[in-house]
Amino acid sequence: MKIEAHKLFLLLRTVASIAVFTLIILIFRANMAADQAHAMTLKAGVEETQIQAPGIIGINMQIKAGQYPTILQVIEGTPAHASGLVVGDQILAVGTISTLGLSKQQVDMSISDEPGAKVQFLVLRNGQVQTRTVTVTSLSELSQATQARYLTAPY
Repeated sequence: MKIEAHKLFLLLRTVASIAVFTLIILIFRANMAADQAHAMTLKAGVEETQIQAPGIIGINMQIKAGQYPTILQVIEGTPAHASGLVVGDQILAVGTISTLGLSKQQVDMSISDEPGAKVQFLVLRNGQVQTRTVTVTSLSELSQATQARYLTAPY
C-alpha cells in the first residue's frame, strides 16, 4: 500500500505540473493575443489620426503690383502640366476669384490644397482667354522623378 500511495503522489504531482504548465501556456497565449489586439488598436488609432498632406498643382508664379500673376514654371509631371498650363500664362481668376491685385499668398490660398479637388483657372495666353481645370494631387501620388523636380523647384 505504501508503494501505491507513493505512485499516486507521483501521478498527482505530474498531473499538477502538467496543469500548471498548461495554465502558463494559456496565460502566455492570452497575453500575446491581448498584445496583438492592443497593437492593432494602436495602429488603427494612428491611421485614423494621420493628417493628410496638402495637395499640389505644380506651378511657380510671379506677381507684380497691379498685374495678374504670371506662371514662371510648370513642373513636368504635375497636375498643372497635365492640364495644359504653360509658362507665360497670366492667371486671371482661380475659380470665381479674380487674381488682379492679390498677393502671392492670397492667390495660393484661393487654390485648394485638398487632394482630389478640381481647381478651375482662367488664363490669358497669347491674347486669348482659356479655361484650364487642374485636379489637385498629393505629392506622394506623383512619380519619384516628379517629386524630385517639385521639391527642388525654386519658389
